[in-house]
Amino acid sequence: MYSVGQAVIYGGHGVCTVVEIEEKTVDHKQVSYYSLEPQTMPGTRFYIPVHNALAVSKMRLPLSVNSLQEMLRTCQPDMDLWIVSENARKLHYKELLSNCEPDKMLQTVRLLRLHREAQYAAGRKFHVCDANFLKSAETLLSAEIAFILGVDKEEAFKLI
Repeated sequence: MYSVGQAVIYGGHGVCTVVEIEEKTVDHKQVSYYSLEPQTMPGTRFYIPVHNALAVSKMRLPLSVNSLQEMLRTCQPDMDLWIVSENARKLHYKELLSNCEPDKMLQTVRLLRLHREAQYAAGRKFHVCDANFLKSAETLLSAEIAFILGVDKEEAFKLI
């Protein structure tokens, strides 16, 4: 259970604050919702049903400083994890952004950076779906890192 004022990571929306836990009437039933406000869009609210396990599973606490530093230090890209099929990669990217698992996202970001360099070195283009995921994942990761370490996003981006 999360509490009001607590920072959480919510799927592909990044760092959010639990603004309130409120009751809403839906189909003549009282339902409790977490009201989340994303740091990147003040004034915007996401309502997550407290008793919806799937929706709540997309919320998590930010990493601890020690866990984050360990992840940044040890996470290495594994070229064997490259997914050849573009459609399968797109589905994988969508799942990574939705679940917002920072270790898997960081590993994929580092893998994509290596792949991008290899593509450019070979005179080929970097695929649009890869570039789009890379940008989204870097944005989410740098926002969480900046929040945890209390640094600006540019400094956090360099740590990725």
